[in-house]
This record gives sequence, structure tokens and C-alpha cells, in this order.
Amino acid sequence: MLTQMIRTVLSSWLDTHGKLLSVKNPAVLDKLKYSTNWLSPESNTRMGYANKTLKGCMVLIWIATLLLIAETRRVKQPRCPASCTCTKDNALCENIRSVPHSFPPDVVSLSFVKSGFTEISGGSFLHMPALQLLLFTANTFDSIDEDAFLGLPHLEYLFIENNKIASISPYAFRSLKALIHLSLAYNNLETLPKDVFKGMDALAKVDLRGNHLECDCKLKWLVEWMRTTNATVDQISCSGPPLFQGKLINGLGPESFDCITAEFASYQPLTFESISVESFTFGMDQFVVFAQPFTGTCSFLEWDHVETVFRTYDSVQSTSTVVCKPMVIDNQLFIIVAQLFGGSHIYKRDISANKFIKIQDIDILKIRKPNDIETFLIDGESFFVIADSSKAGSTTVYKWNGNGFYSHQSVHAWYRDTDVEYLEISDKPHLILASSSQRPVVYQWSKSLKKFDRRTDIPEMEDVFAVKHFKVKSELFICLTRFIGDSKVMRWDVSMFKEVQTMPSRGSMVFQPISIGNWQYAILGSDYSLTRVYQWDLKRGEFVYFQDLNIQAPRAFSLVSIDNREFLLASSFKGKTQIYEHLMIDLNKAIVDVQQLSPTLRTGGGEDPISTDAEDTVTKEKKHCPGLGLFYGLLATVFFSVIALLVKTIDGVHAVEISAIRCFFQMLFVMPMLIYHKTGFLGPRDKRVYLVMRGFLGSNAMILLYYAVQQMPLADATVIMFSNPVFTALLAWIFLKEKCTIWDCVFTVFTLAGVIMIARPPFIFGARIEGIEGDYTNHLKGTIAAFGGAIGAACTFVILRKMGKSVHYYLSVWYYAVIGFIECVITLFILGEWTIPFCGRDRWILMLIAILGIAGQTFLTKALQIEKAGPVALMRTVDVVLAFIFQFIFFNRKPTMWSLGGACCVVVSTCGVALRKWYSNTHPRKS
Repeated sequence: MLTQMIRTVLSSWLDTHGKLLSVKNPAVLDKLKYSTNWLSPESNTRMGYANKTLKGCMVLIWIATLLLIAETRRVKQPRCPASCTCTKDNALCENIRSVPHSFPPDVVSLSFVKSGFTEISGGSFLHMPALQLLLFTANTFDSIDEDAFLGLPHLEYLFIENNKIASISPYAFRSLKALIHLSLAYNNLETLPKDVFKGMDALAKVDLRGNHLECDCKLKWLVEWMRTTNATVDQISCSGPPLFQGKLINGLGPESFDCITAEFASYQPLTFESISVESFTFGMDQFVVFAQPFTGTCSFLEWDHVETVFRTYDSVQSTSTVVCKPMVIDNQLFIIVAQLFGGSHIYKRDISANKFIKIQDIDILKIRKPNDIETFLIDGESFFVIADSSKAGSTTVYKWNGNGFYSHQSVHAWYRDTDVEYLEISDKPHLILASSSQRPVVYQWSKSLKKFDRRTDIPEMEDVFAVKHFKVKSELFICLTRFIGDSKVMRWDVSMFKEVQTMPSRGSMVFQPISIGNWQYAILGSDYSLTRVYQWDLKRGEFVYFQDLNIQAPRAFSLVSIDNREFLLASSFKGKTQIYEHLMIDLNKAIVDVQQLSPTLRTGGGEDPISTDAEDTVTKEKKHCPGLGLFYGLLATVFFSVIALLVKTIDGVHAVEISAIRCFFQMLFVMPMLIYHKTGFLGPRDKRVYLVMRGFLGSNAMILLYYAVQQMPLADATVIMFSNPVFTALLAWIFLKEKCTIWDCVFTVFTLAGVIMIARPPFIFGARIEGIEGDYTNHLKGTIAAFGGAIGAACTFVILRKMGKSVHYYLSVWYYAVIGFIECVITLFILGEWTIPFCGRDRWILMLIAILGIAGQTFLTKALQIEKAGPVALMRTVDVVLAFIFQFIFFNRKPTMWSLGGACCVVVSTCGVALRKWYSNTHPRKS
């Protein structure tokens, strides 16, 4: 009877599923048929009843297993997504928010129309390996990420048309080996990342019509690829730059692009101020000499070919030095040292003694206030001329006679000449004298008289401070410098100089032309803004803006060529003298480097084809381990929590005295670190105000915290103190121009409510207040002190963030310790509260406070320089938890409900501010 039932069930199931099994697995169907034959009555008669029953049960179990497998397979078959329409092998999705991950396995064609997702992320189609055609049209996404089409080995047609694509990852298509047709038509593309089609050997058709492609160096690779590929590319036009606007990209060649540019990169800062710089060659070696007016020194530097830096060679000591002019005559090196006081002198290099010796004084009656020196050769004879800027002095030409220099001609008396320039006009020697009392005057050399005669002046150019000349394709130009007004570039035209271009001058005392290879530059210095470098444009016939240099009060520039490298030396009258290197940059290679650093190359409409501020940050900023700043913040939090506990345990020592001892030991620790790191004790001039403010506010916040801890419960003081992230956000909005939202206002209200719950003023909570230490007056004093400390800490956070990484963190701690120690000593002297603890235990605690303070302050400053202020502030609120734990364990004091409520308000507010800032930074809104 059992076997008959099994036979009936099996036969019925085979009638229903036999066709499916015959297709999927014929062997299974044959085995089942054999099984039914084995269960026939004839077979049953030949077996024992027990044996038949056992075998029947085994067969029943085997059949049930097969049924379960078959049904499971049927249930797991993917279905068409609800927002899509599917046929046997096609699927169409419209108005969907994301790419679905379940489609029938037989779909080979998939289309997305009017969908709302914003990007095609990596691995979006890993579940559809059979796709052969993929179409996107009229969608809103604007980017295609790396490996967006990974897992589509059979895809042959990809249409991405009429969307809003502005950026494509360089590796978006790298897995599409079988792709034949690619269309990116009618999107918002302005460029394509280099080698985006690399590895797509089967590609036969590419459609880029309807985009706004900028034919700059970013797209040069596409022109080269179009000439070597077998794929057909439709005719497309350039949207820019103006040089190529409207031209067909298909008609351009690699030679159409000028992708070599240059820049002056900071190479070596020097430690002194200077007013002039000159480069010269002597004995096959290159040297430079700087005039240092404040130390009265001519400093000579030479090139170190091993270390590849400029190093000290020698010096000449003088007084109020303004010019150190080298002059090589018959393999002898002379240095003309012009001084404002004590007369000017001439030195000669004694090779045997390896030093400079003074050989001659310059007539003090003629040269009273020298301002500039120029050297030159005329008919093989050596001359130099000194421009004198005193009314009683006279600009004088000196000539070498074989033994020394003698006065040859007084050119320009009583006119206060500020600069002199030697140049040749039509192969004839000339001098141009710039004067503060008249227009620049041009003198010409007379061969018969062997002197300079006045030839002409330069009209409408009063108050010219300096003159420099340069040549472009045999045409002579001069740069005229004005301190205030307009500096000018002028060209010699037959018999006079004519204006070519004006440059706004704001405190300019140098307008220096520099020639490097085929590049012609002019550098316009400024005492009030950045120094501006201009490059000569041959097509325009004038200078165009090239680069800004940050030099304080520049006075002179000089070029040095060493080891096939070009260096620009810039003297600075009020800051550090700088050395820059002239670097040649291949924009194609630079673009590739940026792409490798960033997974998605963002296109933009800027004129600069090489980099943006964000890219500069990527390439130059040192990388840190993720979360390192937060880890430093956590360490600082633990250290400061322990410090608060130790302050609470000391009896009879004023909070100001504890602060003084901590600051003193921090000074002892930081001083050798500053010497080791060679940061100096004052820091950069432009950061000293911030450092002083950081030291004053930070030390006051520390004193107020310690005072609050001594006057009220540890947890209450800590909670109020670390409400500072809320105030940090508000101050950052005021001073750093960070965005302030309604949430910041809500968090501020919550914080103030928490402080009120902890302070519990009697006019709100009544006269009977529980959970305070001692007198309520002390409790109120502690509350006010903690609140003031929170404000001070918030200001410190903002100042540290303002300074950023430009100041070494040990220098920041140094200012904190020095200013704090001075302030504490003065306060203790006024209060008369200085007491050294008699207990050895308390003395060790004070030492430990100092050590932990050093460690905590170092880690906190470092954390703020690596990480944003918000997350660090969030990490520091862990101190609240530690304070409650310490209060319960060490002082056996349970927190009141009001304290817990106030703590919750403050912690929620600070966490809310930090999390909101963190989220805003990691999820920027798309414009």
C-alpha cells in the first residue's frame, strides 16, 4: 500500500515536471522512470515486505529532496523589478532612483530613461553578465565612477546620451574588452581623462557630439588617439579656448598644442635680509653675493654640487652696505662695496690668502649716498658707474687703469640719482639715469671725447626709481619702476622710447626683466602685496600675468645658471631672502599625475589646465593615517582628565600656582625641542600675534578650569568646561567664515540650559540646593570660572585652526607655557598665594600634572593641526564620562539628577555640533 502511494505521487509529479526535467537534466528523468518501474507490483512480489518498506521510505525521501531542489530553483529565479518593464530578453526602466540588482537572466538589452540616480557607481552591473546592450538617456546622473561597468564581458553597445555627465573616471570603461560602439553624445563633458579608452581594442565607433569640449592640453591625448585608433569618431568642434573655438578636433594635430609651461618654485630660503643681489662667475665657478644693510655685510654664497644647495663661501664686513658689485678684470675679482656711512671701498680677492683685502677707497666728496652700481666694458676698457642719491653728490664713472680705479667723469650732479642702467642702443654705449627730481635722462658715449654726453630724456615719466633693459628679437625695451603709480614698459623707436604697457605699482622698488632660454619675464616687486611675475607674449607684444611670489619688500633679483638648472635669487629687505628654481612642466604628464592621485577627474571651466587649489592640496599635503588626529585627541582627553583628578586631590595649593608649575615644566621640556627642530623661539612674523593670543587665551582657560575643579564637583566643572565645541562653532562662524545654521543656535540654547541646570541659581531652583560642595557661593564661582574657561578654550581652538600647519606645534606649546608662566607669577605675586606643598605626595602630584600637561597639550595641538576642530572637540567630550567615573570612584559622590540632566544637554549639544560639521565636510552638497 505504501509503495502504491509513492508510485501514484511520483507519476503525478512526473506528468507536471517531466518536461522541465527533460530539458534541465535528462539523466534525472531516466532515473525516476527506472524508480517507478522498480516500484511496480511485479517487482514488489519478488521482495520481502520489510525490505520493500525500507526501500520505499528511502525512495520517498530522495524524491522529496528532488522536489525541494526544483521548487527552490523556481523560487530563486529573478523577477523583473517593479519599476521596470521586461520582455523575454529586454528590460526598460523609467523614473527609478537607483540601479536595480535583480533582472531575469535572459535579459541582454537594458535601458534606463528619465531616472533619478546621480551617478553610476562601481560594480553596478555585476549581476547581469549576459548584457550585450546598455542604454542611458534623459537621466540626471552627472558622473561615472571607476569600474562602473565591471562584470559585463559581453557588452558590445553602450549608449550614454542626453544626460548631464560632467566627470568620468579614467578607469570607468577598462573592463569593456568587447565593446564595439560607445556613445557619450549630448552631455556636459568639457574634457576626457587621458587614456579613458585604453584596452578597448574592439572599439569601432565613438560618438562625442553635443558636448562642450575644451581643446587644451587635457585633450591633446584624444587628438593623438584619434590618429592611431581604428575606431571612427564623428566630427566634433572645440568649445574653447578662443584660439581653437569652433575648430574641428578631428582636424587638429599634436603640434597644435603648446603644453610646456614653467613656474618659479621655492627652492631654498635664506636666513637673512638683503637689499641687493648679484651673480658672477670666477675661476669657472658660480657665486652670488648679497648686500645685508642691517649687519653691514657682503655675504658670498657658492653652489654645493653634492648637496645641491647654496652654501656660505666668504664675507666682507662693512657698514650700512647697500650694494656689493662684483667685477672680474684679467682673472682678478674686485668687489665694489657701496656704503651709506663711512665711505665706499673696493676690495680684491687675494687667492693666496683666500680672502678679500681692501685696495682702495672711493672719493667721499663725490659719492655721498650711493644707490646703484653698474659695470661695463667699452672698447676693451673696464668701467663702473655709481649713482649717487644725495643732493650734494654726483653720479660718477670710474675707469680701471691697470693698478686701480680712478674718477673718469662726473655725469649728473645735483639731481639725486636713484638708479643707473648701462645698455647699447644701435651698438652704441648709453647710460640711463633715473632721478627723483627729473625725468630719466639718456646719455650716449662719445668716442672722440671718451665721455658720455646727454642725448635725450624720457618724457612724461617723473619719479622713476629704477631702470632696467631687455631685448626681444633685437628690439630694445626698458622697464621703468615707480614706487606708487604706474610702472611702464617702453620700446626704443628710432630716436626715442615709446610706451608699450603700464603696470600698476603699489610700493614697487624693482621691475626686473629676466631672460631664461626662450622665455622672457619681468618681475614687479611690491612692499604692500605679492610680487607679480609677468611673461612676454610674442603675439601680443606685451607682458601677461604669469605667477605670484610671496617676498617681503623685494629689492633686487638675479639669475644663476648651474648644472643645467636655473635659479632666481630674490633679495628681501624685511624678510628672508629667497631662492627659486625655474621648473619646466609638461602639462600632459602633470594631468596624468593628478588623475592617478584622484579616482575621478573633475572637469571645469577654469583657464588653468594643470591644477587647482584642491589638486595642489592633494599633491603637496602630507598624508596622515586615517583617524590619527582623533587618536591624538583621545590621548589628550585621557591626560587632561587625569590632570583634573590630580588637581582635585591637592589641598592648600591655589589653582594659579598649579598652573605656574605646569607652565614652568612645559617651558623646560619644549625649549630643547625648539632648538632641535630649529623653529626659533618667536615664530613667523605674520603668526606671532596669533601665537600670543593662543598663549594668553589657552593659559587662562587652564587656570579657570583648575579653579572651577577646586570649587565645585569634578564632573560639573568638566561638563561646563567642555561645552566649548558649541562656542567654537559660533566663533568659527564669526572669524573663520564657517557656515552657521539653525542647528548651531539650537545647540547653543541646549548648552546654556545644561549650564543652568548644573549651576542651579536660587532664583530658579529655590534656596535649598542639593549636590554641591560646601558653600553655594563657591559653587557659583566655579560655574562662572568653568564657563569662562570654555569660552577661552573655544577661542584657542579657532586660533589654532587659523594658524594651521604653518606653525610648528612645539612653538605653539612654547607660547602657551611662557605666557601662562609669566601671567601666573604676576598673579601669585599680587595675591600672595605662593605656597610650596610640604607633603612629598603633593609635590609628586604637581610634577605629574606638569608631565601630563606637556603630553596632553602636545597631542591636542597636533590633533587640531591634522584633523578638523569639530571631530577633535567631539573626542574631547569623553572627558565628561571620565569625570563622572572619577568622581564616583575617588570621591564617593553620586551625581544629582540635575547634574546628569545638565551633562546630557551639554554632551548632546557638543556631539551634535561636531557630528553636523563632520557630516557637512564628508557629504558636501552638489551645486
